[in-house]
Amino acid sequence: MNIDLLDTDNDAQEERLLKDAFKQTISAMDGSKGQIFEIYENTKNDVESTRVLLKELKEQTRQYQDEVDELVPVSRYWEGGYPTPQACALDYNNHGAVHRACNQWRGNRSVAEVLAIARGRGGAGKPYLPQPFDEW
Repeated sequence: MNIDLLDTDNDAQEERLLKDAFKQTISAMDGSKGQIFEIYENTKNDVESTRVLLKELKEQTRQYQDEVDELVPVSRYWEGGYPTPQACALDYNNHGAVHRACNQWRGNRSVAEVLAIARGRGGAGKPYLPQPFDEW
């Protein structure tokens, strides 16, 4: 009979320990809800600020990407001796790589006009470099 009483006491004690462990687990989970939410909010804010930064970097990079430039602008094809705008646009030797900001700065100026501007603004031994278009 003693053995049965000990088993019952052990079972009750184990049940209390399990209930206490369960209550502590639930309490810990409830207590960490705020921390989980804070981690979520911080991560969400980091993702958003990274998106904004990436967008800004893409815009800044875009202005320095290479573009194809026509040495003789198609809109002034006759100055290069071309019979038609199409002939000017299709002549491989009339194309060169240029940064987007430089190409936009140049517009449809001729090479001679660009060189004259560069010589006039650069000063002695200092070439003139156009600024990115958002700083004009």
